[in-house]
Amino acid sequence: MSVFYLPGCHFAKYDPQASKALIAFTKEYLHANILGCCSKQYDKPNAGDTVIYVCPTCSLIMSEANPSAKLISLYEVLLIVLRFVNKLFLGLTWRKKSLRCRIVGVLEIIQICRMLFAVFFQR
Repeated sequence: MSVFYLPGCHFAKYDPQASKALIAFTKEYLHANILGCCSKQYDKPNAGDTVIYVCPTCSLIMSEANPSAKLISLYEVLLIVLRFVNKLFLGLTWRKKSLRCRIVGVLEIIQICRMLFAVFFQR
């Protein structure tokens, strides 16, 4: 099973900086294969693959072309990541005995959060 990310043509034109940051995030942290235009690359995902999308049109085209691929909105993914980071942060800060483990874990969490916040709040 593979993960694909559709950055959305209109979103990329509207906010190229945010689009590039989200592409970097999905590549680095979700190991996603980046697709181009959904109307041209709708046949890339296979049955059982997950497709992360920004644009509702991309979702519609993918669901019609690949009904067996799992579709999930980027916003749902970000919510899952933030919930995970929250649980990870609580687990690292309260359960680990080693201070070094806590510091390294917290720094990793801060790095992920910076990337997410840069996408949405840096204009």
